[in-house]
Amino acid sequence: MIHAAALFRGANYTATAVGIAVAISCNYVLLNMLGFTEGELSMRSLLIAPVEVLLATLLMIIVISPFLELASLYPGSPGIRTYTKKSLGETPSMLVTFSYLGILLLIAGIESSLLLNILTSFMPGPIALLLLAITLLSVIIINLFGIQSSERFQRGATALLWFGSLALCWLAYLYSPTQSISSILAVPTESNTEFSTTAWLQQLSLHNIALGIFLFIGIELAATTVRQPADLHRVLPRATLVAVLLIAVLYTSMAFVLPVIVQPAYTGDNALLWFAATLSAPHWTFIALFLLILALLTSFNAGLRGASRMVYMLGREGRISQRMTRLGADGLTPVNAVTAVGLLALLSGVATIALDLTRMLSELSAALICAVYAALLIASSRNAQRKQFVTDFFNSSVPLTARWLLASLFAVLSGVSAIQLMRDTTGFVLVAMMIVGLILLTQLTAARGQLHPVMNNQSN
Repeated sequence: MIHAAALFRGANYTATAVGIAVAISCNYVLLNMLGFTEGELSMRSLLIAPVEVLLATLLMIIVISPFLELASLYPGSPGIRTYTKKSLGETPSMLVTFSYLGILLLIAGIESSLLLNILTSFMPGPIALLLLAITLLSVIIINLFGIQSSERFQRGATALLWFGSLALCWLAYLYSPTQSISSILAVPTESNTEFSTTAWLQQLSLHNIALGIFLFIGIELAATTVRQPADLHRVLPRATLVAVLLIAVLYTSMAFVLPVIVQPAYTGDNALLWFAATLSAPHWTFIALFLLILALLTSFNAGLRGASRMVYMLGREGRISQRMTRLGADGLTPVNAVTAVGLLALLSGVATIALDLTRMLSELSAALICAVYAALLIASSRNAQRKQFVTDFFNSSVPLTARWLLASLFAVLSGVSAIQLMRDTTGFVLVAMMIVGLILLTQLTAARGQLHPVMNNQSN
């Protein structure tokens, strides 16, 4: 029987896991999966996109188990760097760590850009920019006050965001004009049913499944917030499974409802505003705006917490400045790391807004997260080969062969997304810059780590 305290901690883990996923950028990515171009959704979307979301859900349910096994091997660790160091080696581990940090910073920039675009359509630009800055700075301040303040905020805001988004979705379906399925997707005749079924299946896209994986981004951050190792056995696995299912329910619902409701005159790129516009009342738009601000707050808060702990670990290893290891009054909050990550996130937002790279950065993030998941699966597979298990905590039931196959699949999904992005010249430059930047960061921090062998050995 789960005690009330364990249930409470499980709610914290679930809120962290859901926090990044129920975000403005994920709404934007979902519209891209639905074939959003020039204010309209394509005809392929009615049934294909929900299936792609469900396939991504199935993959996440399977792969989260090996991730939790890695967390059980290193209870209380700040995450990916620790999980991969011994299994993959120093250089690959640093590449994976910087890739994940890069994803979190990219998401901060994408979220900021999308919210600013939305706000400027309802208020003057300077006021919208000020509101965005206040929103981001408030999250940084909440985190500087301590982990408990951050957890309380994350728990309440995430619950309100999930319930509000799902309610808005189904209210739009129930109370706005809807199109029939036959008006969107032609019903095949008996003579060509087999052909149409084959053609329908051929519309399944590996690139869209990779985007579907992006909808679940942040699930793995829950493991980095565990402060009681015993939670790794039952509480955390149950909490993450609940998180995956909550995210799947929300985005599968949205993927089904968006093409069915009559598309509003509003042709923006956010699903919640589409729902609000179809309900034809001003107060629904304000509710949607409130939910969008909450989405930025929860995703930025969860990402800031996870990234700052990873930066703290790099400081302990001597890979970056040891100032990043300074803790706050509670003895848990890495205040300098929080400040540094927060400032980098603000810079990411400025760059994304100035260069208008929202779509490309979201696709780049999808490619990177699939590559990170592939690396984590390889790490868990190598641990399984060496029989590095912790009998008292969580051990994955996913067979070794299945782990290697899943790692290969995620590597393919990453490659497909990268190739899709590189079809555009700007996308090619972005991918090249990201690869070169990650290699340079890895080399620079490796050289610095060699200058601090004592601290590096202590962190091991």
